[in-house]
Amino acid sequence: MNTGHCADLTNGLHLSIDWLSWTLTTTQSVDDAILMMGFDVNDFKAQPQGLNGYSSQLRHVSHSISIQYNGNENMGVHVDVSGSAVHALLTQFYEANLVNTVFGSVGFETDSFESTVLREFMKCIKEYGHITRLDLAVDDIGTNYYSLPELHDLFTADLYVSRFRSWKEVREYGKYSGHTIYFGSRTSSIMLRIYDKQAEQNKKLLSADMSPLEYTWVRWELELKRERAQQVMELILQGINISFLTMGILTNYLRIINNDSPRKDRCTVSEKWNAFIDGIGKVSLYCSEPEKTIDDNKRWLTRQVAPTLAKVVMADASFDFIEFLIDNGFNRLTPNQLEILNALQGGTKHDTARSNG
Repeated sequence: MNTGHCADLTNGLHLSIDWLSWTLTTTQSVDDAILMMGFDVNDFKAQPQGLNGYSSQLRHVSHSISIQYNGNENMGVHVDVSGSAVHALLTQFYEANLVNTVFGSVGFETDSFESTVLREFMKCIKEYGHITRLDLAVDDIGTNYYSLPELHDLFTADLYVSRFRSWKEVREYGKYSGHTIYFGSRTSSIMLRIYDKQAEQNKKLLSADMSPLEYTWVRWELELKRERAQQVMELILQGINISFLTMGILTNYLRIINNDSPRKDRCTVSEKWNAFIDGIGKVSLYCSEPEKTIDDNKRWLTRQVAPTLAKVVMADASFDFIEFLIDNGFNRLTPNQLEILNALQGGTKHDTARSNG
């Protein structure tokens, strides 16, 4: 069965999922996390310490898979899988979920013949927790399209259109060279990095006294976190394949253009760029901002306002200022905020009122 985590385009580019992270929130048990992936507990080895607020960590003995657990209450169990281990994970999940059929054979149960192992695994993540990070990689092996120096010249000449506000690059010199171009920041929910994969691989190979790669290799990598990763997971669950997702998201956030108009928004898209994205259209990951709940308001007040308010009350030795704030704030409520209050109280529009005196 198709694992669904990688694909080859007709233009020679190779696409893949290069990182996958999720948190199980329905359990605090590390055994549940291992069972969900289809591994055995003996496949993992305990580490000296945990990461990111978890006190304990397990790592797979052969693959780059780590499990963080024993965190604070409601932190659940967190799993990180690097790109080199994604195929092994999906293969293990597939084999662990084979069932006997009425025809005397075994099969992988799905709700559609067009489904993939990745899609079925995403269903498990959604049922028991949520995804936190997903990286999509585009490998240009042999550099058939853009080299890093060429991209530097294009971006410096402003021959691009992007949803990212800015770009930067990092160059490494010496025994182990390197060159990376970044769009976006590590703290944002989406970041694009384009780097010299040959240099990165040769650094590892030479350190291990192995022969270096002779061919050039440029990787484009979209790092998606939080709500962006969630949106990608939803699209995978809808049956959107990795080719359409990866190139669609990339061209939605970046396009290389020709210098053929005084106005940048009227410049035509470069023919090389059209060939690079292989005719795939844009995929939007727009996420509307969810309406703040009363609990959200309470958390914000506790975190941001409580210390200052306590200082004022203690200085005044009374709660008069709090009463003033409530009266003042009520008179400034917007119609939308009043609607929310009415809905919470089971009333109708304009029913909410405050009696003074």
